[in-house]
Amino acid sequence: MAFIFLVPAWLLALAAAVGMLRRPASRVSGIYLALAATGALAGSFLLPTALLLAVSNRALPHWAGFAALVGYVAALVVGGLLGAAGGLWVAQGVVRRLRP
Repeated sequence: MAFIFLVPAWLLALAAAVGMLRRPASRVSGIYLALAATGALAGSFLLPTALLLAVSNRALPHWAGFAALVGYVAALVVGGLLGAAGGLWVAQGVVRRLRP
């Protein structure tokens, strides 16, 4: 459902990052943008998928459908934030290795 918006946003961020990587003045920012966007996409896919797989095998009451939907959206946002933080952390290591 929400995944249809994530991939185009990720592609747009990667296109911007490639443009930034071509200019020496913004090369470091391009690395941060590319890795943060990729991490956010991965987190937004992995955490909600894990949540849905964990909940799908359980016998839940009728009202749990709404709770599952709220949990899915929350996992989507939290997964994106955690993935972006992980991407920024990896980018920091990459930038440290690239600088003399």
